[in-house]
Amino acid sequence: MPCRRLWLLALCPLLGCSSAAPPTPTQALAQAKGRCSVPTPGLNELERLDPLSTASPAGGLMNPDLSEYRGFFALARPPVAARESDGYPLELRLRAKPVVSPAEPLGIELQAVNRSGGKLTLMHPIDGSDAHWRYPFYDLYVRPENSYRTYALASVGARCGNVNAIGAEDYLELRPGEASEPAISEWSEIDRARLLSPGRYVLWVVYRHCGFGASVDPQSGVLLGESVVRGDVLEGEYASNPVTVEVR
Repeated sequence: MPCRRLWLLALCPLLGCSSAAPPTPTQALAQAKGRCSVPTPGLNELERLDPLSTASPAGGLMNPDLSEYRGFFALARPPVAARESDGYPLELRLRAKPVVSPAEPLGIELQAVNRSGGKLTLMHPIDGSDAHWRYPFYDLYVRPENSYRTYALASVGARCGNVNAIGAEDYLELRPGEASEPAISEWSEIDRARLLSPGRYVLWVVYRHCGFGASVDPQSGVLLGESVVRGDVLEGEYASNPVTVEVR
């Protein structure tokens, strides 16, 4: 072993570095399912990514008619981090434009890749997913570069009645090694997100599926709609790779 590497290893106790190996596929799957016992981060409605914007009080323009409800809201605590290692049965490949103007579409594309040895069944973002009323969740997170504050694209405060029933078109089946079409616009409204303030931002997406059966409004206890899900849908929480976007 080169002397330089020995010298660096000797400093590890002081620097906090780690030589831990990436998780095996079995360990990675267990970790992904284990995160289902961790509550998702709450949203702080008093903080906005771009509070001075008159176009969108929520900071990230998603729908002009609902701008006070939809946008990038500050999180009370950090979410799951972006993917940093392989070994997970599901790989989420995130792409976005490297440079955009304020309020310009980010050009987001999300592709799902089956890295397991068997068939994987996922679900598209169904009605109620964006409000965390029922699984699966597709959450888009953004963190200003050189900042520890993280924001989530969300719909906050808006309420509606029942959610739609699940149909065959809501499922996505992937053979081993197969990749989905990179067209997130067909899956959710994440592709309509905007960043309004100049700067550099780190983006990533998290897919989370942790429950079956009927969905109930956590505040009122009212049944929102039947959401009986097939038992072969992949469970757990899976993060995409991080991408950096500059707004200027």
